[in-house]
Amino acid sequence: MHLLVHLPSAPAGAQLEMHLLVHFQVHQQVHNWKCTCWCTSQVHQQVHFHIAPAHLA
Repeated sequence: MHLLVHLPSAPAGAQLEMHLLVHFQVHQQVHNWKCTCWCTSQVHQQVHFHIAPAHLA
């Protein structure tokens, strides 16, 4: 899955917005929302974001 991620705290020289092809673990949350949590070595930070089930289709 390609994700457009905005990283305001990205290190100098890094794109603030970049397309990342990532593997991620999906956890079922309340109200049928999915929460994906992954860490990229490029930015050395953990990024959390919530995606509606309709967007995962």
